[in-house]
Amino acid sequence: MPRLFSGRVIFYLIFLLVVDFCLMPLVRSGIFFPVLLYLMVPYAAFVWRWEKTTALALVIGLLRDLTVNHPFGIETIAVVVTAHFLDIFVHKVERDAWAVRFMMSFLFLLSVGMLILVIEPMMGGRVFLSWGTFLEVFKMAVSTTFVMPVVFFCTALFFRDRAPIRQYELFG
Repeated sequence: MPRLFSGRVIFYLIFLLVVDFCLMPLVRSGIFFPVLLYLMVPYAAFVWRWEKTTALALVIGLLRDLTVNHPFGIETIAVVVTAHFLDIFVHKVERDAWAVRFMMSFLFLLSVGMLILVIEPMMGGRVFLSWGTFLEVFKMAVSTTFVMPVVFFCTALFFRDRAPIRQYELFG
C-alpha cells in the first residue's frame, strides 16, 4: 500500500488522466466511453482500505475539475461525497469477491454521474436533466465497470511490492 502523495501514485493518476483524455477518445463509440480515473477510488476502497479513499477521491476530483468544462468543484464534490458512501458500504460487505467489486464500482460510478447531473444545474452549468443525459451517465457507468478488471490488474501490477534483494542473492 503506497503513500498517497508518493511519486508513483501521482504519476499513475496523471497517466490515467492522459489516457482518459488522449487515448480514450480514439476507442470511444456511442455506447462505450469509460472514465478510467474514477476507477482508482474503488480500487483504493477495496485494496488500500479506508484510510486513503477519501483523500484519493479529493485528488481525483480536483484533477477532473481542472480538465473538464464544468463549473469548478462539481466533480470534486461528487467524487468525494460518493467515495465517502462507498467507503461506508465497503466496510459492510465482503470486499474480495469480484461480484461485490463489480456491483459496488457500478453503483459508485452511477452515483458520481447522477450527482454531477444534479449539482451542475445548481452551480450554473449548462446541463439539462433529461432521459438522454441519464442514459449517458448509465452508459458511462456500464462501460467503465466493464473495463474495471483490466484497470485493477494493471494498477495492482504497477503498485506491487518489489521484492528486496537478499544478501545471499548479491554474491550468488
